Amino acid sequence: MSCAKRQTLSPAFNGLNMENSAESARYSTVYNYAKLFPNYTQISIGIFSDTVVEYYGVIRYKDTIYSIDNKDEVFEIGSITKVFNGTILAKYVEEQKISLSSNISELLPVKINGDPAISILQLANHSSGIERNPPDIKSEWPTRPYPKNIYSDSMLLNYFSNNLKLKTAPGAKWSYSNIGSQLLGYLLCKIEGYDYETMLQKEIFQKYGMKNTTTNKLKVINKLVNGLDKGGNPCNRWPWKTGIQCGGACYSNVTDMIKFAMASCDTADPQFKLSQTVTFKIDDADSVFQNSTAEVGLEWIILNHKSGEKWIWHNGANIGYYSHLLINPYKKCGVVMLSNIDSSNPDRRRTQEMIEELLVSASEQSVVP
Repeated sequence: MSCAKRQTLSPAFNGLNMENSAESARYSTVYNYAKLFPNYTQISIGIFSDTVVEYYGVIRYKDTIYSIDNKDEVFEIGSITKVFNGTILAKYVEEQKISLSSNISELLPVKINGDPAISILQLANHSSGIERNPPDIKSEWPTRPYPKNIYSDSMLLNYFSNNLKLKTAPGAKWSYSNIGSQLLGYLLCKIEGYDYETMLQKEIFQKYGMKNTTTNKLKVINKLVNGLDKGGNPCNRWPWKTGIQCGGACYSNVTDMIKFAMASCDTADPQFKLSQTVTFKIDDADSVFQNSTAEVGLEWIILNHKSGEKWIWHNGANIGYYSHLLINPYKKCGVVMLSNIDSSNPDRRRTQEMIEELLVSASEQSVVP
């Protein structure tokens, strides 16, 4: 699904301003992990510790990495969108509008193929057994012109009614499912009669002042950073309007995402406390960080870090974009990273090491016991 073959790159030269000693160590970390990405790569980072926020932006241009103020530039955030679903689900559970134990067959207007007993909780912690993507989403869909790329509600219901495929029995194993998250978003929208954009705006974005976060590309098109393929060529952005929308259709910037990340540290808030509560264990073989074992809450991945602390994390991977949200709620600090690194770039996983290193630094800086 990438747009071109990957080119062999030499490490970029370091053109960052290192005069400020407080920034020097973090810029050095970013440079070390960013130097192998192609020209025109942008990485936008926000780091908060308690109530102090710092922003770091870099761009590779003509084989040199420079600092850039891109904290307000917009990127696709991919599957970080799912974390909003988990937060809204927790809110609706607290308000007794839905139950985590509810069987989805009781909530859908169609009979589910095979009649499996799948709960709302299993959708939210990816233990439903539902396959990752429905077979009628084709690999060429992201480049199809609108509206031929829409994965509509009727297609969603048809999939569950006629084509549902389970990889494992519900509740048996953690197995990531985009279509499962799409169904969860669909069901959450039905509770208040919202469309997905309206629900996100009312329940998350307006509440936390996230003015440039949306599923509507037209609202942010003038601030949107061009996505790149793994060779560094401009790449068609995902044009889905409702496709696997609830699984990864949001646009945002670091300034907005920091607001949500800081709010997520308020574990006294019932919705954040519930969304970050462990509900399922991820097999060690599936752990995403070398220094952690992993569990899952409501869409959040919960990392049992070697430090003994629990971190919460999600990433996002779209064509032309890659992102991370990593938080230490107990130290009230975190890291947001948005980029136009392609989801198929094999070096993208270096960014996981980068944000882990940055969060360790922020945790050490925090005065919260």
